Parts: sequence; C-alpha cells; structure tokens
Amino acid sequence: MNKTNENVEKNKNLSFPKVWRAARPSGMTQCECRCGFTLIELLVVVLIIGILAAVALPQYQLAVSKSRFISAMNACDTLFKASQRFRMENDSWPTNLDELDVDMPGRQEGDHRKIEGQYDCHVTGTSNSSPSIFCIGSNSNIGARILFNSPEKRYCFARISNSNANTVCRNITKATASPIGDYNYYQLP
Repeated sequence: MNKTNENVEKNKNLSFPKVWRAARPSGMTQCECRCGFTLIELLVVVLIIGILAAVALPQYQLAVSKSRFISAMNACDTLFKASQRFRMENDSWPTNLDELDVDMPGRQEGDHRKIEGQYDCHVTGTSNSSPSIFCIGSNSNIGARILFNSPEKRYCFARISNSNANTVCRNITKATASPIGDYNYYQLP
C-alpha cells in the first residue's frame, strides 16, 4: 500500500471527538445532525446590518441631494450664459426660456421648462424681484439661482422645512442662511 492509501485507512478508523458525540443525539450519524445558524447568530447579523444601514442612509441622501444641486447649478449656468448672449443681441434680458439659443430637453410649461426627472428651470423678472434664472431639483427642495444684474451672486437655496437640503447648501457654501419666503438662500463663494 502506498502512503496515501495508508492515510485514508487511518482516517476511516478515527472517531469523532467527545464534543461531537455529546452534541449529537444517540443513534444519529454525522449526516443526520442539523447544521445551521442559531437564532441568536442570525439576530446579531441582522442587528449589524441595521446599524450599518442607519449610518449609511443619511450620507447617501446627502450625496443624492448634492448631486441634484450640482445638476441644477450646471443647468442654471448654461441658461445664464445663453441669457447673457441674448442680452448682448437684444439689449434686454429674456422673459422666458424659449427666447434663448439653448436647446434643453423637456417640455415648456408656461414660463418654465421641466427637464424630466431632474429639475425645473424658470426665468424671473417681475417688477418686485431681481431678474434672475433659477433651477430647482425635482422633488428635492434644493436649487440654484443666478441674478442677471449681479452674476457674482449665485445662490444655493433650500426649502426651509427640508433639513437635508439646508445641510447640503450649508456644506457647499459655508454660509449662513438668508430666509426669503419658503426658502433659505445661501450665497455661493
């Protein structure tokens, strides 16, 4: 017999340690034993997953709100540059987005354009407010605004009641809020 066969023969004759024999009901073979996790082990795993989710979910929500603001700010910048071109050509600011030389996806609804699932952009210029352009993220309560007469004044704005959106604006701008109507405005650096 070669050495491998000798080891196999020796292993066949090995008995289970006493711990195994004590845990296994008499008369049952090793294959008949129930193997698995105890309820306590499963509860510990569920608890750990719950703790990780509780820590990760708020950070995920902040990241989503920040990306919505950045998307709205990019749209706002694009529309503002188109508004500047419009002013150079016509010596006045645009009154709606259709007057601009920019094609944006979405549909026109009155004086604003809805970009499906992303943001809603408006041109404002009423007599009681500064002419500006703003884009607000869809269902996010956070947006961007640029004043036409003061392009250095760019704002992140958030609905006062939405603490997540206010946290994002505070983190981006490092500024204090200036409440105007239902929104807090934070000037971008």
